[in-house]
Amino acid sequence: MEKSKNWANNMLFGAFVAFGFVIASLIIADAFRTVKTSNQYVTVKGYAEKEIMSDLAFWSCEFSVFDKDMVSSYNLLHEHQAKIVEFFEKYGFSKKDLAISSISSQRVYKLNEKGWQSNQIDGYRLSQSISIEDKDIKKIHTMSLASSELLKDGIEIESHSPEYYYTKINDLKIEMLSEASKDAKIRAEALAKNGGGEVGSIKAASQGVFQITPKNSTDVSDWGWNDVNSMEKVIKAVVTVDYFIK
Repeated sequence: MEKSKNWANNMLFGAFVAFGFVIASLIIADAFRTVKTSNQYVTVKGYAEKEIMSDLAFWSCEFSVFDKDMVSSYNLLHEHQAKIVEFFEKYGFSKKDLAISSISSQRVYKLNEKGWQSNQIDGYRLSQSISIEDKDIKKIHTMSLASSELLKDGIEIESHSPEYYYTKINDLKIEMLSEASKDAKIRAEALAKNGGGEVGSIKAASQGVFQITPKNSTDVSDWGWNDVNSMEKVIKAVVTVDYFIK
């Protein structure tokens, strides 16, 4: 009788132990699934772009003169400067609107019979530059093209291509990052749905470089493209986001 009782107690104890192992296994398995799920995430890139019109233009030109005498060369340069200022005034700009550089001078030496430079001074070349910055970008563009008219007056002028800028880029960057982040979440939700999951919180996020390119251009750079040659531009933003998957 005593042996039967001990056997029953042992069986009962064994059952409790076995049941305990089962419960413990289920708890561990559930914890493992929870940890595994919490470590699942998806990496997506969000993209946004917007067309912008430049609102500031910069244009510069250089002109130079040559004369055998330094004083004569200076007087001629002064005359040409006055004619160029008149050219700007024709487009509504006054002399105070212009940035006029200091005069650069260079001795020009005669060449000998072999075509080599000698020690004998042949004359003096003086040069100067004039630049302007204005919000009327179309006027600056038109003026830069018309500057070749000065050649008819005997002015040796070199016109540089105008540069066009958008002055509210920093304000626009915040908007672009927001739009790119929204795009990233939409992409993450699509991927999670296909995998039978849901998008959770953000694990990590990083901002890519901004690309400011001419309209319809595909140019990109690892350091960020900043186009200054086009009036019409496109600003492009990219963000990389890691989302936890539930």
